[in-house]
Amino acid sequence: MAEPPELRQSRVGVRPDPEETLDVLFRTHCAGLVRLAMVLLGNRAEAEEVVQDAFVSLHRHWSTLRDPNAAGAYLRVRSCEAAGPGSGGSSGPAL
Repeated sequence: MAEPPELRQSRVGVRPDPEETLDVLFRTHCAGLVRLAMVLLGNRAEAEEVVQDAFVSLHRHWSTLRDPNAAGAYLRVRSCEAAGPGSGGSSGPAL
């Protein structure tokens, strides 16, 4: 998936604003992440919670994210880890 234009600006060395970037990421990735989590969990409510937790984790750890352009990948990994078999739910950041 192509990165949103709002994130491309960070390549020039300026770290994008987390609030604006998370808004763009949410609009761009949320529906797809929920569908992915639903496949893994079989339950829409749990899938939405897993994705919400991934976004909360990203917001909480934004300052430690090495590459803001990798935020979409971070969200997918967090969602899959939390939804995967034997995960026991979201247990912390996978930075």
